Amino acid sequence: MNNCSNHGTCMSNGQCACSTGYKGADCSLKNTNLTDYGSGSFSRQTQNGPKYYSFSVEGGVSSNVSFSTDAWPMDVYIKKGSNSNPTEFEFDIAIKQKSALLLNSA
Repeated sequence: MNNCSNHGTCMSNGQCACSTGYKGADCSLKNTNLTDYGSGSFSRQTQNGPKYYSFSVEGGVSSNVSFSTDAWPMDVYIKKGSNSNPTEFEFDIAIKQKSALLLNSA
């Protein structure tokens, strides 16, 4: 690993234990808790390569988040659980090939 991206602790088994607010195998993925914002809007313009965002919602709290892109269609993967890390291989819901999307947690 890469020292857990300075956002976690490298455990004796070589895996990272991420600090609060970070996720992923190397703790490089910043997690945005939508309860901190109530709702959010995220737009991605032309880029080179993939871009990943992580969001969480506390139980019983309603949040809205909209996504849009002008570069190419996006895929969104959703997985239940506070320690979940949805990927294209592990998810509860997959929404694929969209240029705009509005999610409501209510």
